[in-house]
Amino acid sequence: MADLSFDAVVVGGGSKTMITAMYLAKFGGMKVGVFEDKAELGGGWCSEESPAPGFIHNTCATGIGKFYFIPIYEDFPDFEEKGVYIHPVNLFVPFKEDDSYMLFYNSETDPTQERGAKTIVPFSQKDADTWLWLWNVWLKMRPKWLQWAFNPAKPLGEHDVLDNFPEFGLDFHWMFMSMRQAIDMLFESPEMRSWLYKFATAWMVPLEYTGTAMAIMFFLLMVEEGFVRGGTHSIAHACQRILQENGVRTFRNATVEKIIVENGRATGIRLADGRQVAAKQLVVTNVNPHQLLDLAGEKNFPDMIVRKVKALSTKMSPEVWYGWATHEAPNYKASKHNPDVNQPSITVLAERADPESFVRKQNQSFAGVLVPDPPMWVWCWTTADPRQAPPGKHTCGSESFALPATALTERQWMKYKEDHAEHAIKTWQQYAPNMTWDNVIGYDPMTPYDHNHLLNARPHGNPNGGVDGLPHQSGRMRPIPELAQHRTPVKGLYATGSGWHPATLGWACQGYNCYKVIAEDLRLPKPWEKAGRAF
Repeated sequence: MADLSFDAVVVGGGSKTMITAMYLAKFGGMKVGVFEDKAELGGGWCSEESPAPGFIHNTCATGIGKFYFIPIYEDFPDFEEKGVYIHPVNLFVPFKEDDSYMLFYNSETDPTQERGAKTIVPFSQKDADTWLWLWNVWLKMRPKWLQWAFNPAKPLGEHDVLDNFPEFGLDFHWMFMSMRQAIDMLFESPEMRSWLYKFATAWMVPLEYTGTAMAIMFFLLMVEEGFVRGGTHSIAHACQRILQENGVRTFRNATVEKIIVENGRATGIRLADGRQVAAKQLVVTNVNPHQLLDLAGEKNFPDMIVRKVKALSTKMSPEVWYGWATHEAPNYKASKHNPDVNQPSITVLAERADPESFVRKQNQSFAGVLVPDPPMWVWCWTTADPRQAPPGKHTCGSESFALPATALTERQWMKYKEDHAEHAIKTWQQYAPNMTWDNVIGYDPMTPYDHNHLLNARPHGNPNGGVDGLPHQSGRMRPIPELAQHRTPVKGLYATGSGWHPATLGWACQGYNCYKVIAEDLRLPKPWEKAGRAF
């Protein structure tokens, strides 16, 4: 006899399944129960008072674009009113050797990207022209890209909306080129190659991996990025309000020990405290593919699926993510030429002298070598949202690639936290001289070792749904083709999360697409069809 019963049982209250639960309750009319292992829902939509008292730091997703939630804004008209206010940011690239820079303004203020292209001209007119060409290619591609991202993955063999490269002005050769080849083909100046190499490492895109070239188009999305006022957790709080209004029950500190499968169908879950919860129609998970097998039982999956999941690449995407409480915001040397560089930006700390160093460092890390001085990108949102710090103070962040959690011992990670903090401040002050230890009030070091407190990041501390974003693990092949459409071989069991189509990031598409698949299978209402949307 079950202790609780719901139409739909949700395993993990992460960013993706919160969206699925919202749709199941509002449009599917289902009684939904969400069971989360942690004390708060939201997964990567999290912020903590962590660098120092009164300083709010986003401990996972921080760059958030409005396009992350396009259908959500329409289907839940009060979504923004509930606290999801997104402020646009720029993309700023200062160079270490002097006060030169590139500054790409957000597309809201520079829709043609001509202002940004002008900052490339001092380095190369040809590169400036290429940037504008890429932007126009992206404008052609963007509607199709949104349709690709906010629809369930197409099965292999069926036409995909992004397959027609010539339609966008590209050729099929891009599908087989590496990111490094694409950058070298497109840009002549060491400055452009330098920051693009560096940004690729920040996004954990393997520079020399065949088939990664198309990711350069998605870098253009950075001029559509922003941040959430009040902290990224504001998204989770808005979703929780919507869940509550639609009768969804949420259970925190509720660890799911097993998904109950009877006669090939998911019928409920068993919690670690022994309680059983019945699922009358379906179970939805927000776990990584390995956890899915563990919770539902490998015996319930075909052998080839089990082997493919166990063969997934999972060690290339771990990162270090530091929050900094400071007296002053970074004051970049380039601001004497253009004060706009001190506006909220995703800031790629680049250098002109040796672009190849970023390639070497990434290759060393992939080979298991600890890189003491990894490339960094940084941000400071409190110049536009002072609520995230005490009056007159600031919260900043920095990110770099890292070894997987399993590569070092606990003692080694503790030492690395201190060493990397020294590296971060030493590096940062070369671009913003006021970023010294005297400016630092406190910091919060998050390494892959710390990311392992998230069950779906284990065992390597991979925050991207436990799945590296390689070409053969992206889009319709993420995590594997047999699971990419959210259905599983177990009837009534659906899976979603950052490890699913189309890629990682703190957007809503995986949860939205999961509902689309469920709605198709169970003949539930489809608000996108009623609205006449392509997605």
